Amino acid sequence: MRFKFTSEISAYRKNGYYCRDLIKDELKVFSMATYLDRDFSQPRKQGGSCPLAYALKELDGLKLTDIQQGNFWEYTAEKMSAIIELNHYHKLPKPDFIIPIPSSKEVVLDFIDCIYWALCVKEDEPILSIFKKTSEIKSVPVNERNGIKNIAFDIDDVYFDSVKRAFNGKNVWICDDLVASGTTMINAYHLLKSLGVKTVTGFSLFGRNIK
Repeated sequence: MRFKFTSEISAYRKNGYYCRDLIKDELKVFSMATYLDRDFSQPRKQGGSCPLAYALKELDGLKLTDIQQGNFWEYTAEKMSAIIELNHYHKLPKPDFIIPIPSSKEVVLDFIDCIYWALCVKEDEPILSIFKKTSEIKSVPVNERNGIKNIAFDIDDVYFDSVKRAFNGKNVWICDDLVASGTTMINAYHLLKSLGVKTVTGFSLFGRNIK
């Protein structure tokens, strides 16, 4: 892990997250911050709707300094601690597996490090990557993404049965850097359910503001 977390949980940050039901009573996603929809009728701005997400990935000519990145991840880890501390309210089951969504892998892995830190799990805990992207939907307007199948399992046939046995009856957390329509997380949910997973909970750094 590239960043070390030293701060205690700050009380005034404990409610600083956003929760949204992607599938009622089945798939809840927690986002650390929200962003506004892009206006597709206007020219695209640098960094799109969420410049910070692009800066974390060093895309679109945007970049954070090492100090800024360290501060961001420490703050994110504190927010994750707040969510986990309040899991009795949200009735969140502790994860048996934490799985990244195949987007900007390094950013999502840093995010999972924050979650492991908040859970007081060893930093060398394995992160399972079982998905692959099959199509790109960033250029598709959010309200037109429903039903698009943009990810699939990335598991060799010879290992599929053993993976299914390992996941059967387990609680899984899935993580992404940014959730807009929720299409990718919903697809991941259905794929995981086909393995016999008991519960799926989603987490993202940034989530679309749907107010």
